[in-house]
Amino acid sequence: MSFPSSVRIGGITYEVHVISRLRDEQDVLGRALCHKQILEIDAGLSVDAQAATLLHEVVHAILYQTGHDDHMEPHIRALGYGLLVFMQDNAELVRSLIDPPSDYSDLMRYRDLLGDND
Repeated sequence: MSFPSSVRIGGITYEVHVISRLRDEQDVLGRALCHKQILEIDAGLSVDAQAATLLHEVVHAILYQTGHDDHMEPHIRALGYGLLVFMQDNAELVRSLIDPPSDYSDLMRYRDLLGDND
């Protein structure tokens, strides 16, 4: 699978690196180096595992970008894998969600209504 060389998370551009032997050398499938805005994925994984791992690392970065530094790994795994399967099973919905709105003000009002529920 070919990933884009970068992704935007919370207004920040993160580089995406597919690294040979990351799992062998670091004992991880991927990692989010949020302080450097880099997501790393092990090149030796299957295509599906790379996709799931990338989303896993994206969830870490989203939490980091929103001020949540304490990530419970079981929750991250569930969200990363769950989002991947959801998007694969609901491609039409995902396409409709990613069409950028002409006016972001409604989205910003919704975000403000949600507030911080910690």
